[in-house]
Amino acid sequence: MSEIVPVSDIEKRRSAAQTQSGQTYISIAIKRHAVQDLKECSLSRQQIAEGLSQAAGRPITTHQLDAFVSESKSHRFPLDLLAAWVRIAGSRRLLDLVCAESGLYVADETERKLADFGRTVLAREEITIREARLKAVLKERL
Repeated sequence: MSEIVPVSDIEKRRSAAQTQSGQTYISIAIKRHAVQDLKECSLSRQQIAEGLSQAAGRPITTHQLDAFVSESKSHRFPLDLLAAWVRIAGSRRLLDLVCAESGLYVADETERKLADFGRTVLAREEITIREARLKAVLKERL
């Protein structure tokens, strides 16, 4: 599972990560994370390109894939390929990065259910507090 970088660290890295080609922190980070995904993925670059092509409904070549991840190229990773990348590469590293940059967090199904449970517990506690207040008011009136 990929690591989520705290927003405060992102701000520090963003200002330090401008390159001669004018790429921003997020562009460089996306490329670096994608390279890491490619290294860790059991599929070949060709298989990944074919999967992205099928998902996108347009041809994606290994040359394009290499350009998307190369820091020396100005090509940017297309956002419309992100969901397919997560499925095909088997990593949510890029999605985590994009969300963290926005101050958000990606939750899997278990984490989502835990968050729902936590909200339910808090709502129940709030109802209990309101009930106690109402009982106190009613006791005063009786």
